[in-house]
Amino acid sequence: MINSKTIRQDIKNYVALIILSFFITGNLYGQSGTTITGRVTDSLQIPLEFVTVALLSTTDSSIVKSTITNVEGNFSFNNCVNSKYTIVVSAMGFKKTYSNELIISSQSKVICNISLIPEGRLIKEVVIVGKQPVIEMKADKTIINVSSNINATGTNALEILRKSPGIRVMNEDGIQINGKNGMLLYLDGNQVNLSAKEQTELLKNIQSSNIGTIEIITNPSSRYDAAGNAGIIHIRTKKNGNNGFNGNLTTTGALSNYNPKYDAAAALNYRNKGINIYGNYGYYTGKNQNKTTYFRKQVTPDGLLTNFDQYFTNNSDNKNNNFKAGLDLIISPLSSFGIIVDGNLAKRNAISNSNTLISHTPGLTDSSLVASNNQNRTSNILSYNTNYRYADSTGKEFTINGNYLTFKLRDGSYQPNTYYNGNSQFLHSNIYANNAATDIGIISLKSDYQQKLWNGVFSAGAKWMRTQADNDFIFYNVINDNYIPDQGKTNRFLYKEYVTAAYIDYHIKNKKWELQTGLRAEQTIARGNLKSLSENQGEVVNNSYLNLFPNIIFTYYPNTNNTVTLLYNKRIDRPAYQDLNPFVYVQDEYSFLKGNPFLLPQVTETYKIAHIFKQMLTTSFSYSETKDYIVSYRDTIMGGRTYQTNINIDNQRNYNLSVFLQLSPKTWWDFNSSLNAFHQTVNGKAGNTRLNMSQNSWSFTGSNNFRLPDNWSAEISFYYNSKYLDAPAIVNSQWSTDLGIQKKILKSSGTIRLTVSDLFNTLDFSLKRDFGGLFYTNRIKWETQQIKLSFNYRFGNKKIKGPKEFETGVKDEKKRMKQR
Repeated sequence: MINSKTIRQDIKNYVALIILSFFITGNLYGQSGTTITGRVTDSLQIPLEFVTVALLSTTDSSIVKSTITNVEGNFSFNNCVNSKYTIVVSAMGFKKTYSNELIISSQSKVICNISLIPEGRLIKEVVIVGKQPVIEMKADKTIINVSSNINATGTNALEILRKSPGIRVMNEDGIQINGKNGMLLYLDGNQVNLSAKEQTELLKNIQSSNIGTIEIITNPSSRYDAAGNAGIIHIRTKKNGNNGFNGNLTTTGALSNYNPKYDAAAALNYRNKGINIYGNYGYYTGKNQNKTTYFRKQVTPDGLLTNFDQYFTNNSDNKNNNFKAGLDLIISPLSSFGIIVDGNLAKRNAISNSNTLISHTPGLTDSSLVASNNQNRTSNILSYNTNYRYADSTGKEFTINGNYLTFKLRDGSYQPNTYYNGNSQFLHSNIYANNAATDIGIISLKSDYQQKLWNGVFSAGAKWMRTQADNDFIFYNVINDNYIPDQGKTNRFLYKEYVTAAYIDYHIKNKKWELQTGLRAEQTIARGNLKSLSENQGEVVNNSYLNLFPNIIFTYYPNTNNTVTLLYNKRIDRPAYQDLNPFVYVQDEYSFLKGNPFLLPQVTETYKIAHIFKQMLTTSFSYSETKDYIVSYRDTIMGGRTYQTNINIDNQRNYNLSVFLQLSPKTWWDFNSSLNAFHQTVNGKAGNTRLNMSQNSWSFTGSNNFRLPDNWSAEISFYYNSKYLDAPAIVNSQWSTDLGIQKKILKSSGTIRLTVSDLFNTLDFSLKRDFGGLFYTNRIKWETQQIKLSFNYRFGNKKIKGPKEFETGVKDEKKRMKQR
C-alpha cells in the first residue's frame, strides 16, 4: 500500500526542487546562446512595423519563439541554442515568407533580413507542420495550446483549466483567476453569460479534442466587454487554415474506478482563394460517479443544537454534442463575409441517494433521513453569427457582426424523503417534485474600426446587446401519485437587460517602449418581474447605471533580454439573474435560498507590474480591490431555520506574486512551471455580524515534456493548491499528478496517446465554514483517476496557410444564469 505521508513528503521535495530550479537553471541558461537579428522590409526596402516574426525549429517545425517588429522593422531572438532554424514572417497584405535554413553553431550573432512580397504575386508553398509550446506566458494573458498537451487527451475544458497556472476551480461551482472571483467566458469570440455553476457545466461538456487554444486574459483591452472582475477565459475551437481539403479525426476511450467513458471528434475544412468552409463535431458519452460527505450543525425549531451528518452518492449518465460550422467568402482582396453556427447540446440523467443521520449528541442518532433524487436535465446552447471584415495594406480595418444566442434548460426531479427514528423504525415520508425551465435569448450588434495614427494604431468601436431571461419554476407535493402544485414554492421570474457600450483604444510602439491605452463606457438598464401563485408579485428589479472602464498597458524594453510591463484595468461583475429573484427556494425543512433584488454589481480595479527575462522567466506582482464584493451569506430566522442569500459587503483585497519559468534544459526536454502566492482579505458587514477574514495561500503547476527517439514523446505534469479563502469558507488543499505518452505513426499523420490522470487519486474538493449561525464541512470526490487511450488522424492537404482569425463580436451573455 502506498504511504500517504511518504507521498506528501515526496511531493514537498519535488516542489522544493522545482522552485530551486527557477534560480539555478535560470542563471545557467542566461549565460550562453546566439542572438538572431534581422529586418523586415517590403519590395521597396521600406521597413515594416508590427509584423509577426516566428522562429521555427527545422527539426520538427515547432515554434521556438515569436516577436513583433518595431517601427524600424527590426526584430531579434536572444539565447538561441545550437540548432537548425527557419524564420517565418506574416503581415497583412503580404505573402507569408520563410527564410533559408539557419544553422547555429558557435556564432554569437546571426543576421537574417527578409523582404516581403505583396499578396498579388506567387511564392512557392512550404510544407511544414507547426508545433507550439503547451503554455505561452505573456504579461497580460496566458495561452494554453491544448493540442500540444499530451495529458489533455480525453479531458474537458474544466479539467484543463483546473491544472492551468493561476486557476482555481471551486467545487465545480465557480472559477477563480489569480485569487479573484467573477471570470467572463468566451467561446470563439462569443461571450457566454451564464451563472458560475452553469459555466462550469458547459466547460465540462466541451471536450479537449475540439479545443485549439484557451486564453486566460487577466488584462483585457477596452475592446473586450468590461464584465468579469477576474478577467476573461477565451476558448477557441479548432479551425484549420490549410488550402484544399483536409481534416482530422479523434477518438478516446477512458476507464475509471466505476465507469467507462468515450468521446469522438471530427473536423473538416475546404479552402481556396475565394471560399473557406469548415466545421467540427464532437460527441461524449459516459457514466460518472461522485461521493459527498456533508456535516452541518445548527439550531433547529425545537431550540436544540442539532447535527446533520450526510453521506451522498450521485450516479449520472451524460451525453454531450458539440458542433460548429462556418463559411467565409472572400468578396475581394480587401473584404470578406462570414457565417458561423455553433452549439452545445447536453443531456444528463442522474440518480442520487443520501443518508442523513440527525442527532443532538454527536455519535448518538436520534433520527435519520433517507432521500433520493431522480433528475433529468437537458441544456441547449445555439449561437448564430454573421460578420463582415474590410482590411487594406495601410492598416485600416473595419468589422461588423451580429449574433443571436439562445440558451434552453429543462430540469425535472423527483425527490422521495423518508424519516426513521433512532431504532430505524419508519416515522413519515414526503415526496417532492419540480420542473424548472430557463429560456434566455441574446441579441448583439458590434462594430470595430482601426487605422494607423501618429506612428501607432487607433481603434474605436460600439456595441449594443439585449438579454431576455425567462425562469419558470413549478414545485409539486406528490401525494398518492398525484402531483399537486405548491403555490408558495412556485414562481416565474422575467428579466430584461440592455447594455450599450463604446470604446476607444490607442497602441504605439518604438524601440524602447510600447503603450496601449483605452477607455470603455457601458450603460446598463435592467428590469426584473416576479410572477408567482402567492402574494409576491410585481417589478422587483429596476436598475440603470453608467460605468467607465479605463485600461492601460505600458511596456519598457531596457535591453534585448528584459521587458518590464505596467498594467491597470477596471472591470465589473454583474449579478446572476436568479440571484436577483426574491423568491424563496426550499432546500430542506431547515434551510432556504432566496435572491436579493437589491444586489449591486461588484467592481474591481487591478494594478500589476510584470518582468520578462529572455522569454524564459516571467515575474509579476498585482494588487486588486473589489468594491461591493458579493458573498454568499447565511443567517438565522425565526424557528431556528436558516436562509442563504447573496449580499454586498465593503471590499475584497487580493495581493498576488507570480513566477513562471519556461526553458529547455536539453534539446529533447521542455520544462515549464508556475508559482503563485496570494494574500486575500475580505471586510464588511454581513447582517448583524462583521465579516473580517484574511488568508495566505499559494499554488504551483509544473510540466515536463520529453521528445524521445522514433517519434515518441512523453509528458508528466503536477499541480498543487494550498488552503485558500472563499469567504466565508476556507477551502482545503488539492493536488494531482498526470502522466502521458504518445507516438506518431502513419508518416506522422496519426498519433496514439496513452495517459493516466490523477495518478495517486488525490484530487477532491473539501471546505470548512463557520459563520452566520451555521457550521459545516463537506468533501466531494469525483472519478478523477482515469486511464485514457486516444487516436488522432490528420488527412488532406497539410501545407500551411494562415487562417483568417476573426473574432465574432457577440461577446455577450451567458455567465449570469443560475439554475437552483
